[in-house]
Amino acid sequence: PILSNHCNNPPCVRVCPTTATWKDEVTGIVRMNDKRCIGCKTCMTACPYNARYFNEERRTIDKCDFCWDSRLSKGEDEPACVVACPADVRVFGDLADPKSRVFELLHTPGKLVWVLRPETKALPNVFYINH
Repeated sequence: PILSNHCNNPPCVRVCPTTATWKDEVTGIVRMNDKRCIGCKTCMTACPYNARYFNEERRTIDKCDFCWDSRLSKGEDEPACVVACPADVRVFGDLADPKSRVFELLHTPGKLVWVLRPETKALPNVFYINH
């Protein structure tokens, strides 16, 4: 799957007719409940990042959830893509924790920080920096 931006103002959540797509208030992760999904693809159309896809096996829409089911909910600290990245270019953590590496990277003076497609006003939580 393509990395989801886990937006603060996720268009996919607003358009889902069955509330299968929702934003977890505690973690900030935009998640899917495939038992509610009817496969209408409305969320796919609404996503400004093309991060949604049709899961043929489940016959529902799916997306990156930062490995919530397979890792984070089981006590792991990072999604598989971060662990597997040999170049250490993916950083995951609590954006509100001043002691986290991701917080430090985003708040380093002189760092250029940007998001993809800011004009959508989706307010994504995936950031890019000059390194």
